[in-house]
Amino acid sequence: LQALKYRWDNRSQARPVTSKQALHDIELSISGIELAFETMDKLQSQTNVSEEDWRLRKRVLERTLVRPLETYHERVLPHHYKKSREERKKLLDGLNLPTIPSL
Repeated sequence: LQALKYRWDNRSQARPVTSKQALHDIELSISGIELAFETMDKLQSQTNVSEEDWRLRKRVLERTLVRPLETYHERVLPHHYKKSREERKKLLDGLNLPTIPSL
Protein backbone atom coordinates (compact mmCIF):
# COMPACT_ATOMS: atom_id res chain seq x y z
CA LEU A 1 0.00 0.00 0.00
CA GLN A 2 2.90 2.33 0.71
CA ALA A 3 4.30 1.75 -2.79
CA LEU A 4 0.86 2.42 -4.26
CA LYS A 5 0.59 5.65 -2.28
CA TYR A 6 4.05 6.73 -3.45
CA ARG A 7 3.12 5.92 -7.05
CA TRP A 8 -0.08 7.97 -6.94
CA ASP A 9 1.59 10.86 -5.11
CA ASN A 10 4.06 11.09 -7.98
CA ARG A 11 1.54 10.33 -10.69
CA SER A 12 -0.85 13.05 -9.59
CA GLN A 13 1.73 15.61 -10.70
CA ALA A 14 1.51 14.53 -14.35
CA ARG A 15 -1.38 14.50 -16.78
CA PRO A 16 -2.66 11.05 -17.77
CA VAL A 17 -2.17 9.91 -21.34
CA THR A 18 -5.91 9.31 -21.69
CA SER A 19 -8.87 9.62 -19.36
CA LYS A 20 -9.74 5.98 -20.11
CA GLN A 21 -6.28 4.86 -18.98
CA ALA A 22 -6.47 7.02 -15.85
CA LEU A 23 -9.89 5.63 -14.89
CA HIS A 24 -8.69 2.07 -15.46
CA ASP A 25 -5.60 2.64 -13.29
CA ILE A 26 -7.67 4.26 -10.53
CA GLU A 27 -10.16 1.38 -10.50
CA LEU A 28 -7.36 -1.22 -10.42
CA SER A 29 -5.68 0.63 -7.57
CA ILE A 30 -8.87 0.90 -5.52
CA SER A 31 -9.58 -2.81 -6.08
CA GLY A 32 -6.05 -3.63 -4.95
CA ILE A 33 -6.44 -1.47 -1.86
CA GLU A 34 -9.72 -3.19 -0.97
CA LEU A 35 -8.07 -6.62 -1.31
CA ALA A 36 -5.15 -5.46 0.82
CA PHE A 37 -7.55 -4.21 3.51
CA GLU A 38 -9.37 -7.56 3.52
CA THR A 39 -6.09 -9.43 3.83
CA MET A 40 -4.86 -7.12 6.57
CA ASP A 41 -8.14 -7.58 8.44
CA LYS A 42 -7.53 -11.35 8.43
CA LEU A 43 -3.86 -11.02 9.39
CA GLN A 44 -4.44 -8.47 12.14
CA SER A 45 -5.50 -11.14 14.63
CA GLN A 46 -2.33 -13.15 13.89
CA THR A 47 0.04 -10.24 14.48
CA ASN A 48 0.99 -7.99 17.35
CA VAL A 49 -1.13 -5.16 15.94
CA SER A 50 -4.08 -4.28 18.15
CA GLU A 51 -7.52 -3.75 16.67
CA GLU A 52 -7.30 -0.06 17.59
CA ASP A 53 -3.90 0.34 15.87
CA TRP A 54 -5.19 -1.40 12.75
CA ARG A 55 -8.32 0.76 12.75
CA LEU A 56 -6.14 3.90 12.97
CA ARG A 57 -3.80 2.67 10.22
CA LYS A 58 -6.73 1.91 7.97
CA ARG A 59 -8.23 5.35 8.64
CA VAL A 60 -4.95 7.03 7.67
CA LEU A 61 -4.72 4.95 4.48
CA GLU A 62 -8.31 5.78 3.59
CA ARG A 63 -7.66 9.49 4.15
CA THR A 64 -4.29 9.67 2.37
CA LEU A 65 -4.76 7.11 -0.42
CA VAL A 66 -8.36 6.05 -1.01
CA ARG A 67 -10.07 9.45 -0.77
CA PRO A 68 -7.57 11.21 -3.06
CA LEU A 69 -8.03 8.43 -5.63
CA GLU A 70 -11.81 8.72 -5.39
CA THR A 71 -11.53 12.50 -5.81
CA TYR A 72 -9.24 12.07 -8.80
CA HIS A 73 -11.73 9.57 -10.27
CA GLU A 74 -14.52 12.14 -9.88
CA ARG A 75 -12.39 14.77 -11.66
CA VAL A 76 -11.39 12.51 -14.57
CA LEU A 77 -14.82 10.95 -15.19
CA PRO A 78 -16.51 14.04 -16.72
CA HIS A 79 -13.55 14.51 -19.09
CA HIS A 80 -13.83 10.88 -20.12
CA TYR A 81 -17.54 11.18 -20.89
CA LYS A 82 -17.02 14.44 -22.78
CA LYS A 83 -14.23 12.93 -24.87
CA SER A 84 -16.26 9.75 -25.50
CA ARG A 85 -19.20 11.84 -26.70
CA GLU A 86 -16.94 13.83 -29.03
CA GLU A 87 -15.37 10.64 -30.43
CA ARG A 88 -18.79 9.06 -31.03
CA LYS A 89 -19.98 12.21 -32.80
CA LYS A 90 -16.89 12.19 -35.06
CA LEU A 91 -17.52 8.54 -35.93
CA LEU A 92 -21.15 9.20 -36.77
CA ASP A 93 -20.28 12.31 -38.80
CA GLY A 94 -17.76 10.25 -40.77
CA LEU A 95 -20.38 7.67 -41.74
CA ASN A 96 -22.29 10.12 -43.96
CA LEU A 97 -25.63 8.70 -42.87
CA PRO A 98 -28.73 10.02 -44.65
CA THR A 99 -30.58 12.75 -42.84
CA ILE A 100 -33.97 11.71 -41.53
CA PRO A 101 -36.54 14.49 -41.27
CA SER A 102 -37.98 15.19 -37.84
CA LEU A 103 -41.50 14.08 -37.09
